Amino acid sequence: MTDKQFKRLKRSEMIEIIYEYQKREMELQHQIERLEEKLQVQEMKISETGSIQDAIAVLNQVLLVSLQTADQYLKQVREICADQQQQAAEMLEQAKQKMESIVAAQEAVQQQADETDAQMSIESDVE
Repeated sequence: MTDKQFKRLKRSEMIEIIYEYQKREMELQHQIERLEEKLQVQEMKISETGSIQDAIAVLNQVLLVSLQTADQYLKQVREICADQQQQAAEMLEQAKQKMESIVAAQEAVQQQADETDAQMSIESDVE
């Protein structure tokens, strides 16, 4: 409306127009409030999504470190087992060598004893 048209309006018509504008303004204000609430909800969802993504990233990092630690532990256990098996094999070899030397010494003593017995037997036969 132009200024001329406003000047020609009756008071009741102007009041009605003002009332309609106020009514429309209130409707728009309510609509703005609803949209702001929806925006807050969406922002919260986005924030939560970000928080969830951050939590997933942290959890992935924790799992990765745990996996690396488990792998390292398993590697150490395998190395220890290999070392112990090697030590056991060395000890077994040393035990075999010691047993063979003891058996050889025992056989030498036995042979000397047999020779001594044989020599004594010969000497007693000779006498």
